[in-house]
Amino acid sequence: MEMSRARNLFARPVFRTLDGRRRRSEETGVPDLNVEFLYNMPFLTIAKMTGGVARLKMVDAVVDIVNGSSTRSLKRLVAGLFANRKANKETLAQVVSDR
Repeated sequence: MEMSRARNLFARPVFRTLDGRRRRSEETGVPDLNVEFLYNMPFLTIAKMTGGVARLKMVDAVVDIVNGSSTRSLKRLVAGLFANRKANKETLAQVVSDR
């Protein structure tokens, strides 16, 4: 919901799309719980609900992007994605070797 005031030009259309879906579902009298969840979800939840795909540093970068620090934060987000993928592969390899 806070993305309605985002500085980033890409975040505002995401908000408008989500808000439109929320309004349409409420007009039918049957709210879409998935849309309601996303609409009210804090960014921190991204790290908690992605099963290790996104970490807190990556979420911080997403928040910075939404707040208007696009270039530097996008680099941090991509670097975090690759570092996280590498760490997940190493963990998986260790779990497999421990069996």
